[in-house]
Amino acid sequence: MSTTVDVSLWQPDARILQDISTVLMQSMDYTNNNIRLDAMQKIESFGQSDTESFLNYLLFIFLDTNSNSTVSSTAGLLLKNSLLNNILHNSSFSSYVPSEFIKLNLLVGLQIPTFSPLNKNITGIIITTLFSTYFTKQGRTNNDPLGLVIIQNLIQLVDEHQNLPAMRALTKILEDSANYFDLQWNNGTVFPLNLIVPKLIEYLSNESVDIKIKSEALKCLNCIIPLQTQSLLIHLDELLNQLFSLAMTKEDSLLREQLCICFSTILEFRPDKLATHLSGLVQFMCHLIESHKNKDEFAENAALEASDFLLALSTSSNIPTNLIEPYLGQMVPVLVSNLVYDQEKIDLVEALNDENDSLIPDKDENIKPTVGVTNITKKKKNNDGDEDQDADDDEDDDYFWTLRKSCANTLDCLTELFPAQITSLAFPLIKDHLANQVWYIREASILALGVLSEGVIKHVADFEKIIPLLIQELEDPVSSCREITCWTLRRYSEWLSVKHPHLIFKILQPMLTSTLFDIKKSVQASAISALGDFIQASDQSIFDTLLADEIIVVLHRCLDVYQKKNLLFLYDTIQVYLEKKQELDETELNIIMPSIMARWDSLTDSDKELWPLLQCLSTMAVVLGPGFVTMAPRVYERACKIIVDCIQSEIAYNNTPNSASKPLEKDFLVGCLDLIDGLVQGMGDKIEHLLFSSQLNICTILAQCLKDPVHEVRQSSFALIGDLIIGNYHQMCKQTEFLEPFLKSLLLELQQTNESLDSDAAVNSLSNALWCLGVFVDNLDVPQEQLLSSITYALDLLNQNVVSDLVNVNIIVLLGKLSMKVPELLATVPQFSNNSLNIVDKWCHYSKDMEDPDEKTASILGFCKFINTSGYSISLNQLSDMIEGIMNGDVYTESLMQDLYSVIMSHQTLVPQMRQELVSYINSL
Repeated sequence: MSTTVDVSLWQPDARILQDISTVLMQSMDYTNNNIRLDAMQKIESFGQSDTESFLNYLLFIFLDTNSNSTVSSTAGLLLKNSLLNNILHNSSFSSYVPSEFIKLNLLVGLQIPTFSPLNKNITGIIITTLFSTYFTKQGRTNNDPLGLVIIQNLIQLVDEHQNLPAMRALTKILEDSANYFDLQWNNGTVFPLNLIVPKLIEYLSNESVDIKIKSEALKCLNCIIPLQTQSLLIHLDELLNQLFSLAMTKEDSLLREQLCICFSTILEFRPDKLATHLSGLVQFMCHLIESHKNKDEFAENAALEASDFLLALSTSSNIPTNLIEPYLGQMVPVLVSNLVYDQEKIDLVEALNDENDSLIPDKDENIKPTVGVTNITKKKKNNDGDEDQDADDDEDDDYFWTLRKSCANTLDCLTELFPAQITSLAFPLIKDHLANQVWYIREASILALGVLSEGVIKHVADFEKIIPLLIQELEDPVSSCREITCWTLRRYSEWLSVKHPHLIFKILQPMLTSTLFDIKKSVQASAISALGDFIQASDQSIFDTLLADEIIVVLHRCLDVYQKKNLLFLYDTIQVYLEKKQELDETELNIIMPSIMARWDSLTDSDKELWPLLQCLSTMAVVLGPGFVTMAPRVYERACKIIVDCIQSEIAYNNTPNSASKPLEKDFLVGCLDLIDGLVQGMGDKIEHLLFSSQLNICTILAQCLKDPVHEVRQSSFALIGDLIIGNYHQMCKQTEFLEPFLKSLLLELQQTNESLDSDAAVNSLSNALWCLGVFVDNLDVPQEQLLSSITYALDLLNQNVVSDLVNVNIIVLLGKLSMKVPELLATVPQFSNNSLNIVDKWCHYSKDMEDPDEKTASILGFCKFINTSGYSISLNQLSDMIEGIMNGDVYTESLMQDLYSVIMSHQTLVPQMRQELVSYINSL
């Protein structure tokens, strides 16, 4: 492999090369904005006039050792971005192929001795970009041989020169595209992982290989293990031997971090391989957690991954609890001791403790979206410069996963599994430190008390005597202690409401008078959330009598003083209060509503404070019902406007991604849909003039929302359609041009696989679609062909053994409703006849345990009608489940009893074999 640029396929023009270099330098001139903007326009012009040549020039400048370092780095990053835009946004995406000059010279940047670490990292990013967008997709299917050649050359650079940048490039490629390397390449002749996996294991076993390359090899393997590919499985025992050897012999923190991740990944996918090694693994993990403070700055990362392994162990459904129990005594002291803040956090709290931040406005960008994103990321010490760090120092700790949080969660999960054992081990370690003079010991002990709540409630006698101590801690001079005390008290809210309701008054009095208005926003947030939990858990009479007037006044005051971020928690608590009360009298309305609507009027349509306010108003509309009708027009019209703006801003961005501003977050769209749903549930036909007006017909809006790829948008859309049919039936019957497209969208949502249900949002969207389809079947005249499709898709889902009980319950309810309407169809569907025993088992099982009486009635009545129509014979267990479900649920209709009687008569030989209580119930009918 050459360390110089190969210009045999393309040679730069010296004049153009100089022009582009000059413009790149000018584009980084932040002292003169006009020059910089003019240079950026010229760069765009260059790129549009001759894209391939321009990209070649960028690579040449990037690799030219005579280039200015700033120009070189700028050229490299621009090349990466340009390749990405050309491949992903080019109108002829399927035919775009990067130039041979670029593909053949990619690796030069990894071999230039004078290249800066930044430029070597940029080289790896460019290579990764080409693999993730071209080689693994078009290049693989078009049999472009250079994809595999580059992989082989990267391995060769590692083998012959221990080239760390090459190894890191391979890591980046696998992090982005590991699944593609388990497919066939080069006309189906090669599975790349068959080449890669043995090499990675070889790097682990070879003592002469640099420790950083070993660490990168583990990173690569951590991308491959979840694929459960045969390429790895045949080497799994060999890999495990190397992992255990490295764990015993190497103390490098970066390597140990990857080792822990590797063990955690194997625990998830092949727990059987680790079950016999738990003793050594637990000892290793506890050692990493316990000793990290005495090691280098990266040891905390390894400790975090070690704690996450213990967390995965305590939550694994594939590891029997009896295998974990012997190691509790080893784990608990380590976990408890690491609930204490690290020194950096201790110093920060002490430095800022007396600072009043409650009056400082929150930045709008610090209000995080919740729709379609994952909020929690691991917060780690920066490593040796390879990775880009996205975390802002000002970011809220709520969005980071730390060693303290991991240890707390592990302890929480273990307490759930072993309440008595964990409490007996942990409580003695903390009980004498709840009032420790050292604030961070005191704070960690209060945190531990909250984490151990499930065990303490059951196994600590006279625990209520500790509550007064916690009440005192609400006045602690250190804000972190006040904050964690609110959280810990929340954990005992249900227990207190049942066993010691008189203590709730003593807890809430200091909260309502001082803690909710703390000088620290973090304490306010913890206190208002605790108030919501106590309202939710406590007997309604408490809030109808002594505390009702006081709470509503305090919530109103909070509306006036809280900053944006805490308003999210405040609106949640107001919702809980409304749901608990179920109505507000005129006095309460006059206290709270003016402030709520004033905020509604003061916020712009793009203000993120709208997210929780929309949810709060939705609850208000449901609870107040007709009492909300005067506010309905202004609320509905604005909600519709925001939805339309969200849709249009996304269309504009997708059409011109480089020039249009980013679209509004989907939280606005989902919040507005839920708000309109609240209006429909609360007021129904009283707002039909709004919902179906010619200017703002809700069905027109929903037709667009159902096309959205984000699960949460469709989830809310399905819920709204169903509630419209229930609450505005006559008007919905007139919307004939929308009903068929709505039905098609529902049927499309049902055509899913277990693999596509990869998130809570996907599950919830499907569940709402199943429910909404049931509403269609119940209320509208659905064509026979689509009823048959509904049965077919529902059975397809049921036969896949979807893990989610929520989905399965909704499938069974839908089958019941379909069978109530067309009981003769089910037996004609192959999906039923080929798997009838399993389907009927599930039907009876899920029907038995349903809590909603209407859903249970529909499920069982439909089942009975199917049995009576088809003559299908059920088993003793199936009949017993069905009778038990009716007996233990609030289920009774004349039609159901008639159909049930027919089922019993056709299976009367089974009745004497049933349990006596079921026989007695049958005889009583």
